[in-house]
Amino acid sequence: MTRRSGHHTPVAGGKPRQIALDTLLRSQRQQAAAERLLAETFRETKLSSADAGLARELVSGCVRWRRLLDWLIERATDGREQKPAMQEILRLGLYQIFFLNRIPDHAIADESVRLAKRNKCLGQAGFINAIIRLFLREKETIFRDISTIQEDRPALGQSHPDWLFDNWEQRWGREKTIRLLEWNNQ
Repeated sequence: MTRRSGHHTPVAGGKPRQIALDTLLRSQRQQAAAERLLAETFRETKLSSADAGLARELVSGCVRWRRLLDWLIERATDGREQKPAMQEILRLGLYQIFFLNRIPDHAIADESVRLAKRNKCLGQAGFINAIIRLFLREKETIFRDISTIQEDRPALGQSHPDWLFDNWEQRWGREKTIRLLEWNNQ
């Protein structure tokens, strides 16, 4: 496939994680809906239904859970800002750890490092590996932390803006608002 003006460079090998990363980065750069960009990529790239499903799940999951994923990353990196590609690679890794249950831990770590090496983050591959492995080691503790955050700070725990939670809570009450946030993340 040749590169056309206004289109992204096709992904090497059509890997679902690479497609997800490219889509999320393009969405940020272009301030465009990730789902629309992903649909464009699917039209241009041949993928198995399993790979397309994983790419779609990764993109939609990272978009839906972005606030919570960023909070987790911020805690692990002492609030240091990351380059956009590194932040997205970490989001993808954490989404797989905490929201997908069929991907083996070693695959999450290995694929995160591969993404770093393929996407101009070669020097940070070790850092990404260390952060992902930290989350894998501490997974059960972090699951409890997430559960606590979802109870104590539902807007953050369900990855929604505080203003929206506050508005809905005033309108419908806390319990109904929390159920609505949970439903919205399905």
